[in-house]
Amino acid sequence: MAPSDPIGSVKLSTTLGLLREMKKGNRVALNALVERYYPKVLRIATLRLGTRLRGVAEIEDVVQEAWIVALRSFDRFEPRSEGALISWLATVLENCIRDLKRKAKAQKRGLGRVQLMGDLTPTSSTGGTGLAAPGPQPSEVARAHEIEEIRDDALLRLPPRHREMIILRDDLHLSFEEIAEEMKFRKVVTARSLHFTASHRLRAMLERLERNSTRGSKPHR
Repeated sequence: MAPSDPIGSVKLSTTLGLLREMKKGNRVALNALVERYYPKVLRIATLRLGTRLRGVAEIEDVVQEAWIVALRSFDRFEPRSEGALISWLATVLENCIRDLKRKAKAQKRGLGRVQLMGDLTPTSSTGGTGLAAPGPQPSEVARAHEIEEIRDDALLRLPPRHREMIILRDDLHLSFEEIAEEMKFRKVVTARSLHFTASHRLRAMLERLERNSTRGSKPHR
């Protein structure tokens, strides 16, 4: 999504308005933001960490801490697109998860009960705010979750730079100009080239996983 996209601009403007209200202590604005972005922000943060871990028992505390950190630095952040905002929020959450892991390691304890992202709905992650709304049928949700799991598995097998490129371009729809700035490339053409390579590797990985899955599902003779 290019920064000039009018629909994206409206969504970004609405989001920034919610952030400002949240900073004033507006709980409704906080709930609206969590409902809008929590699943995607958590997914991107954990993909960047390169792990199948989708959450920890203390996820509520981590999410709350991430929002507090984001609010403290919000005045210094000027997102040009909704994707850039999500990427920034995911980075904040990623750092909070890293801190939690370091603390757990220092205390020589495990990270506790692991939850899959599918179990972490906005309602369960925010202390039961009642944000859940009617959605797709269970079978559709299950299929979408299965497809996402396969794609995430493929992404996690890519080199970090390729994985980040796919996240920024295909998941967050950042322009190549934004990506070049985010990934510290001197030229925009470098971002385009890396995306081509990353996309090719992702397709190849998905095909390999599909072949392996097909072989594994065949009955033994």
